[in-house]
Amino acid sequence: MTALANRPEQRTSALAEANRVRLGRAALLKPLAFSSTPESCRRAADLIEDTPELLASLTVGKFLDHVHRVGQSTVERIVEACGVFEGKPLGEITPRQRAALAAALRYRAGEADANRAARRHGNRCQDCGALIPAANEAGVCGFCAEQDGRP
Repeated sequence: MTALANRPEQRTSALAEANRVRLGRAALLKPLAFSSTPESCRRAADLIEDTPELLASLTVGKFLDHVHRVGQSTVERIVEACGVFEGKPLGEITPRQRAALAAALRYRAGEADANRAARRHGNRCQDCGALIPAANEAGVCGFCAEQDGRP
């Protein structure tokens, strides 16, 4: 009879623990979805480098889905480039994979910053009119430079 008496208490404590984890994850992941792309990518990289216990069981793919403007195809490209299985929990990835994912997200943040600056300052390729970073001194995009054999 004592085993049955413990069940409601165990169930209540399990539900309380699940709720604590769910609310903690939401508090960590919500800023990723609702901040600007560069800020979201930087925060995600920080969380990957120093993964909190609440996120340790979350898969890499599900985590990256929360990053602003990162969809399924971008997730697939990132994990393939970094050599990480999309379904692997964040707490189980190797230090090399962790560093590669963080670097990929930081690169994406820098790319978003450059695109924002280009839109703001109106830097466009002289040949095709595509937006280019302000630091591009040649005045042409990478594609046009490659087609023309420019450095």
